[in-house]
Amino acid sequence: MKKTFFFAALIACGTLGVLCQEVISTSTLEGARFEVIQSPLDKATTFRLDKFTGNIDRLGTCPKDDGFGSNKCWKEMIVFDLPKTVAAKPRYQIIINGPLKLTMLMQIDTGRSWQFGVDPQERWYPFIDCTDRMNSNCLWRP
Repeated sequence: MKKTFFFAALIACGTLGVLCQEVISTSTLEGARFEVIQSPLDKATTFRLDKFTGNIDRLGTCPKDDGFGSNKCWKEMIVFDLPKTVAAKPRYQIIINGPLKLTMLMQIDTGRSWQFGVDPQERWYPFIDCTDRMNSNCLWRP
């Protein structure tokens, strides 16, 4: 019975494609500080999230100083207007929405969010705060 269900789910994911995009993430223990996430939107993109501070690093290739070890390294990314506080528990999460092709960082206590991939410089930009009704980016237009 379990094998039948597994194969049915596998076939459904193969035919529905968009609905079953897989996000590859480390399985973290509750309260773990770091999480590594591979984006299904770009298989070459791997993030390391500090869930306490919201700092994000991206896996990249760096020049080696010596003949030992890997040439892979974590490169710090810029997250605009990220609070400088360090929490005692996880407060940040990366969310990837495949159908919308959207990757965002969310502060899970406040809902404040940043979007990745807005520009080619690979920075994280805050979502527009639409509580200010005079902000022209928040107005509906015909």
